[in-house]
Amino acid sequence: MKKFIYLIIAIINVAVTAVYINMSPLEFVPTHYNAGGIADIYSSKWTMMFLPVILVFFGLAYTIYCIIAEHTGYQKNKKYIDKAIFAMFLMFFVLFWILTVICIEGIYYIGNLLTNFTPIIIGPFIIFLSNMFPKFKQNGIFGIRTVATLSSETVWRMTHKLGGYCGVAGGILMMICGIAGIAMNIGGFWALFIGLGMYLTIGVVVPFVYASVIYRREKSTIKD
Repeated sequence: MKKFIYLIIAIINVAVTAVYINMSPLEFVPTHYNAGGIADIYSSKWTMMFLPVILVFFGLAYTIYCIIAEHTGYQKNKKYIDKAIFAMFLMFFVLFWILTVICIEGIYYIGNLLTNFTPIIIGPFIIFLSNMFPKFKQNGIFGIRTVATLSSETVWRMTHKLGGYCGVAGGILMMICGIAGIAMNIGGFWALFIGLGMYLTIGVVVPFVYASVIYRREKSTIKD
């Protein structure tokens, strides 16, 4: 039953969203905002149904994964992977409903709130996921998967320990960028882009380079 939980929630969410959209007196709603937060494209209100449908595909993918993952590294990391998937589903659920309400209510001007709030919402997910990195056992599905980490359990363990710290730092920086964007009323997508750039550099690039360095060092030690 657990393997179907996200699919069931997503299907219920489709029905709830459809009722909400149907109750709106507007036939055409803003479906795109420019960098200044002004609506510049209008479409049928039913266009917004694509958001809950994405969650249905998410739930379907999780169900299929649970079925075929019995003979992979899923079981030994199941507790942590389930937590990560729950956090991801919740993050998308919140973001999609924020977008749906903004559009269906026909809000013409949103300013910089959405672009600045996005890193604030994504940041906690990254922090939550990164905290579990050191607990991931070596597998080919989840985690920092490179030739180096998959070839050595030592490299895997050391890389994920560093990756956990770096990911938490990157997530915090993303949130700070969003908060700073609101406080200083930064326009456009600058807060999001800068926050994402910081996370990718610290939380992704650094661990990948580190894994390569210690893997080469380990191979050199073995040869000697």
